[in-house]
Amino acid sequence: MNLTGFPATPEQALEGVVEPVELAAIQAANTFLYLPTAPVLRDRARFLALYAKNSGYRSALIGGEDFFMPFLEGALLDVRVRPLYSFCSREIREQVRMDGSVRRTVVKVHKGFVGIDHPEQ
Repeated sequence: MNLTGFPATPEQALEGVVEPVELAAIQAANTFLYLPTAPVLRDRARFLALYAKNSGYRSALIGGEDFFMPFLEGALLDVRVRPLYSFCSREIREQVRMDGSVRRTVVKVHKGFVGIDHPEQ
């Protein structure tokens, strides 16, 4: 289950990442327009965790605001859903233009998942 609020890459989808039905709710829970308090972070993390669990998933792709990830990891682990982060390599791609100049683009390429386990395990 993809809880990032962003579409999964084709590589992630091939590895089984599924988009949520309630995408707008997932995006809203991951969007912070003001400085959040700890209760807000806990509530949103709990909402996302229960969404993943109640949708029948045992793992969830997460990513977003660094300050939110510890809350989300903890909430997912509390409901026995394994948090996963995408591991990406950064590749530089070069394109020679008509004028001879070179355009360099850095592309993040998904290579796999890093799973977070409960601290007692």
